[in-house]
Amino acid sequence: MKATTKAIIAAAVAVVAACGLIFWQAKYGGAHSANLTPEDMALIAEGLSPRERARLAEDPEARKKLAEDIRQMLALAEEAKSKGVGDRPEVKRQMEVMKSFVIASLYALKQREGGGAPPTQQPYTKEETDGYLKESGREEEFTQFVSDAQKTGLIPEGEVPEAQKSQLKEQWAAIQVLARKGSAAGLDKDRKAQLQIRLQQARVMASMYSDEMAKNLKPSDEEVAEKLTAARREAEDVLKRARAGENFEELAKQFSDEPGAKAGGGELPWFGRAVVGQPGGMVKPFEDAAFALKDGEVSDIVETDFGFHIIKAEGRRTDKGPDGQPQEQIHVRHVLIQPEMPEANPFAPSRKPVKDQLKDAIVAEKQERLIKEIVSRSHVKVPDEFVVKAPEQPPAAPFSPHGGAEGPPAPSAGSPGEQALPPEPDAQPKGGGAKPKPAAPAKKN
Repeated sequence: MKATTKAIIAAAVAVVAACGLIFWQAKYGGAHSANLTPEDMALIAEGLSPRERARLAEDPEARKKLAEDIRQMLALAEEAKSKGVGDRPEVKRQMEVMKSFVIASLYALKQREGGGAPPTQQPYTKEETDGYLKESGREEEFTQFVSDAQKTGLIPEGEVPEAQKSQLKEQWAAIQVLARKGSAAGLDKDRKAQLQIRLQQARVMASMYSDEMAKNLKPSDEEVAEKLTAARREAEDVLKRARAGENFEELAKQFSDEPGAKAGGGELPWFGRAVVGQPGGMVKPFEDAAFALKDGEVSDIVETDFGFHIIKAEGRRTDKGPDGQPQEQIHVRHVLIQPEMPEANPFAPSRKPVKDQLKDAIVAEKQERLIKEIVSRSHVKVPDEFVVKAPEQPPAAPFSPHGGAEGPPAPSAGSPGEQALPPEPDAQPKGGGAKPKPAAPAKKN
């Protein structure tokens, strides 16, 4: 099972384990078209962590960004609903699961805050969850839950390992027990709970619709070729300037898209030909072109999975290779030109070929335009201006004659009662952004 999937499942079951998480994510969902008021936005902000509340309280732009994200979310969900996504049986069941998540988390939080459960104890017992699982039809319900989670992308298709299934069942039962207690206490009628249920259900609807949208925005070969051709033309211009005698190091600093070597004028470490079974080396087209050069010579344009390279040989030597044997090595500078793509995270461990990155970027651009169009014609209204009450700061501890300060420590980031957002998905097809460029274009993994 992929690490990202485990993170998603962990986020889902942590509502019980942490007893403080509020499961909604404004960036990715929206199932109801009802407008929100400034009072609603203030209640939504209360569900965020103290750190986020403090930031929103003092930063008007952050409040506007939150409103923009929620507006986009609700508009996407409204569109999904109009396309019949909400009528699918598995989606309806998923909506009920989201409702249970929110009520369970709010009930657990209220128990902690009200002293009904100590910070180190869950507000349910093993006997309660075992009893719930023994009720008629629960096994079938859990099996359906797993199936729906696979259909909606929460967990991958195929057989779930027994150990993981057992843990998931226990957490699922705990959520249902807490949700039942919360509903009995009337939490489902609380405005804050209703907003959080709406947003959590919205996240699912909009996320599913965004994924389906992306599948229908596959770029054509012509679109990919057009951007590649533009990048090659840029590389040809740089090549002409290099061969006309311009300083290669300065050209690399000015034009190269290779972040690791750009600051150093395109300089790469000494390298030899790749040794089978040994780490290191360069991709073969780059390696072959480099070793074919004489010292001081500039290559033609070399195309690799990373883009278009222009290489200049700086020197040769014989040194110990990765297998311990003498090896001819070469020192080069290079300029890497890649197709124009949206700015991405340079620290991401992506090694996708640039053509695949380019396809992802084209999809993201199309999707962003489509989402903007959906939002522009949507009737959803979300206020930009709303009041966010900053969290209270703990009082300063009194001075202790024994050194340091007396009194209880300040709450930590993970303390019970602090609410947090679940981790985001690894891709960003929900509203723009492209897959990241490789951090080292010529290096092999």
